[in-house]
Amino acid sequence: MTAARIAFGSGNESAGSSALREGMELGRKHGYVNLFWWWEPESMAGLCTRALEGGLETEYVRKVIRQRGLWPKSPPFGLEEWPWLVKVYTLGRFSLVVDGKILPSARKTRQKPLLLLKALVALGGRAVPVEQLAEILRPDADGDLAHQSLAKTLERLREMLGDDRAVLLHDARLTLNNRHCWVDVWELERTIGRADAARKPGTRAPDDGEVARLAERVIALYRGTFLSDETFCSCIVTYRERLRSKFLRTIVRAARHWELAGEWDKAIGCYQKGHEVDPLSEEMCRGLISCNVRMGRAAEAHAVYQRWCQTLSSVLGVKPSPDLQAMLTSATAAPPPAGK
Repeated sequence: MTAARIAFGSGNESAGSSALREGMELGRKHGYVNLFWWWEPESMAGLCTRALEGGLETEYVRKVIRQRGLWPKSPPFGLEEWPWLVKVYTLGRFSLVVDGKILPSARKTRQKPLLLLKALVALGGRAVPVEQLAEILRPDADGDLAHQSLAKTLERLREMLGDDRAVLLHDARLTLNNRHCWVDVWELERTIGRADAARKPGTRAPDDGEVARLAERVIALYRGTFLSDETFCSCIVTYRERLRSKFLRTIVRAARHWELAGEWDKAIGCYQKGHEVDPLSEEMCRGLISCNVRMGRAAEAHAVYQRWCQTLSSVLGVKPSPDLQAMLTSATAAPPPAGK
């Protein structure tokens, strides 16, 4: 472990990873938790973070983190594998994991606290006014009764999450503590933010390749619509649409990068994912047609167009734009580019 620390500190990633793997294997084999003469919690936390990122002795590493209460200098906000007290999944499904165990949500007594948690996430999860949350949960109650109800619901939510520090109350505002809680939409927003930053001109040239790589993580995170079954407050619907728009924008940028790089299969994968999220998007349809044509798949290009026509007709009762038909006809009439 000392060798790993020194190697990483000098920039030797290969030697650091090798030593870290050996050290964690020894630690797991002998059950070491109280480690090393040079023990520094922050340094050990950094090594544990690297181990989790590399999939090294995951269960053992989580045990060390939990038992020693480790926290690295750079918070592991994007590391789902970190042993978070609470993990909240909202994309494609709602799931609450507390201390490593999925919490059943069927019990009636849990419905109100879960609504509070969902509203808190939809409103950003940080410094959300209690008045706003009270109004969402009890729109039919007067001010005092609504606040009393919220206080009781908060108490039950904290009990459900297993630690009062999971949800903080300060200056009449609630915050979901990011030192204790990992939320999938937070990680999605952070990853999209990194992709946006890679696109912005500034001190360095925009890095479309980095955008494309980050888009792969975005696709993995976006498992479906945000809280798709919930409509109890407008903030959920608003946030749902905002996330969807951000997701599609990132996917299109990645697809265009792969097109320019001649990586048609990767571009098709991006456009296909975007098409699943927004089946009415002409931009996604055009991208799929264009990439299939460039790969010499005229039949598939026509099939994409026909499926999209059927979707437009059944959902909106309209026909596709004439220029899209013209583009398809022109593209499939010509031979594909040489070597493609």
